[in-house]
Amino acid sequence: MRTLFWMATGAALTMLGCGSARVPRKQPPSAACTTLGGKTFQAVHPQECGLALDGKVALCPWRVMFSNDAQGTLTFEWYRSDFTERGPVSCNSGALTTTPRGSAPPYRGTHDPQEGTLFWEGAYYRLQR
Repeated sequence: MRTLFWMATGAALTMLGCGSARVPRKQPPSAACTTLGGKTFQAVHPQECGLALDGKVALCPWRVMFSNDAQGTLTFEWYRSDFTERGPVSCNSGALTTTPRGSAPPYRGTHDPQEGTLFWEGAYYRLQR
């Protein structure tokens, strides 16, 4: 009886995955991630970019540029307002998360390669090149 109990328990644990030593295979990056390097996106609506000579807030198109560094890591440059931020990007099925240099919090976005759009920190961007 005791042997039957341990056999049943072992089978149940294996079915639940507890006794399995399988390691999930790493999924290849999606097209939404692999196609970003070398792409530039421009905001659909102009945003503030500092003060004009007359002291009023000036508007300009913000841009996000992606490239691959020498090690193949996807990086971003975000030209917004009157400054630029840079850093590495992680991408999973089009969901982007950045690690800006310095003490800035991570930025998030999504990329749709079929539509040529980027939704980045609350604003829509269109593919420029």
